[in-house]
Amino acid sequence: MLFTTRAISDLLYSTSRMLEISFKDDIIHNALLADNFSDEKIDALKGIWDEANTKSELYKAAVDSQKEMRLAFEKIRRESNASYMAHVNMAFYICMDDPEKLTKFGLNSRRAIKFNAWLLQASDFYSRVLADPDLATAFDEKFGETVTNLEDGKKAVLGVNTAKETQNTAIGNSQSKREERDKALRKLFIAIRGFVVVLKRAMKINPQHLEKVGILVYTPGYKKKKKEEEPEEPPTGTDPQTTDPNTENPDPNPSQ
Repeated sequence: MLFTTRAISDLLYSTSRMLEISFKDDIIHNALLADNFSDEKIDALKGIWDEANTKSELYKAAVDSQKEMRLAFEKIRRESNASYMAHVNMAFYICMDDPEKLTKFGLNSRRAIKFNAWLLQASDFYSRVLADPDLATAFDEKFGETVTNLEDGKKAVLGVNTAKETQNTAIGNSQSKREERDKALRKLFIAIRGFVVVLKRAMKINPQHLEKVGILVYTPGYKKKKKEEEPEEPPTGTDPQTTDPNTENPDPNPSQ
């Protein structure tokens, strides 16, 4: 059973109203008691409703948290990638006359786009650069980028990985909360469907009061009356204004 946002809102609102009125309205309440539907059973239904409502709110909070983690991840990755690409361009400028170093530091290959490949490529780049004292010195001399700056660049890349793991955790939590919410909503749906049967049975003598709890009640003969009031359609292929019912073959061109 799939639940849309609007369907959930309608279910929680309508069932809450139904339970509240069934308890407070004397006519309905007394009819339920006479049908052996005690206050304890109504309280049990309210408990099922409370659980469904709580699970729905927890799922909303989990979704909001997931969105926050996604935005945080995207922001950290943009910032980290900007500093990483700046260091790549600096390294390319330093090594552009040395094909061997271009290959060693992966500067003659395309930059990765997908996250896992990007993370591996960026981490490997910083590890190789920081392991080469001459290149690290050239960064400082030509661009004023110290070893500390390069280490910060590597930390930023690793920070992106941490943000990604946090986002994945939030996604998993959101999925778990959704399963719990759907389970609670199914339980509520089934319980209320049974309660509606009890209400209709208890209010058999005064069914008009079911309207108070949102159950439509049709008067006897409603559908039949509606059908009788519909105008009768003329036979297909005839014109009711010009056809004479007493004429078997009406003249299509009557004389003037």
